[in-house]
Amino acid sequence: MKFALALSMCDPSHYLPLAQAAEASGWDAVCVPEGGPWTEQTAVHYRGGTRWWGPDTPFLDPFVVIPAMAAVTSRIHFYTNVFKLPLRSPLLTARAVASASVLSGGRVALGIGLGWNRDEFDALGVDYEARAGRTDEAIEVLKLVWSGRMVEYHGEHFDFGPLSQSPVPTGPVPLYVGGDSKPAMRRAARFADGWCSRAPAVDDVVEMLPRMREALARAGREDDDFELMAMCPEAVEVESLLRLAVAGVTEAQLWPWNRDGVDLGDLPGKLDSVRRFAQEVIEPLREQVGSESPLC
Repeated sequence: MKFALALSMCDPSHYLPLAQAAEASGWDAVCVPEGGPWTEQTAVHYRGGTRWWGPDTPFLDPFVVIPAMAAVTSRIHFYTNVFKLPLRSPLLTARAVASASVLSGGRVALGIGLGWNRDEFDALGVDYEARAGRTDEAIEVLKLVWSGRMVEYHGEHFDFGPLSQSPVPTGPVPLYVGGDSKPAMRRAARFADGWCSRAPAVDDVVEMLPRMREALARAGREDDDFELMAMCPEAVEVESLLRLAVAGVTEAQLWPWNRDGVDLGDLPGKLDSVRRFAQEVIEPLREQVGSESPLC
């Protein structure tokens, strides 16, 4: 089982020292979301409830902050959880990801989602109702452009004649699809190298895993090397993470300072939480389940 430090909604100056602390203490990855622009209120509820962060909450552009963190580290990997793919041109996204891959020495993956906030789509002039179709076509475009060949694409949402972009990524870019719905699981099984769940409780994650495996089987991929990833706020101790590992989760995405009650603005406290979580939770868990990580 691998462990990713989830960074978001904090002072921009926190990202680099937290990435360095995560690498030094043996975490496997850092994941960051994409957010905004935010209107004062949103027409669509976030996961069935009120948006719990304000419009002034900072969200850094993933493909600005990821290369910055990569520049001050050497081993740890980075990915988005998640990047709202249908909001951007896939050609521009392909270039941003390829640039980050080259600058990081191939330590970048792309986690994508459809996006939930209609107001954000409206502000950016993108059709909210078309986001599923745009996402599927954008994934196809990314894979074509990352080949480095002269390629063309003619779809419902994106259409272009022969072109190429350079540089190309340093090796394959893993693609993860986020979302707990059946369409999200089908999309992950069809296009991706992994799936990112987002459920608050361990029981919820464990219940969803068979459905993701069923989607893989229907796509003829039950034997593929496929990442089952979980961002589960309840999983903060060895016992809860062990349950996820036994159920088949291959990577947990975690906020260690939540376990310690550390304020989001307290950088020294967060750095201490990153180190202590590695010592008190990650190392004992790896001793039980085995790992190829640097700590084992």
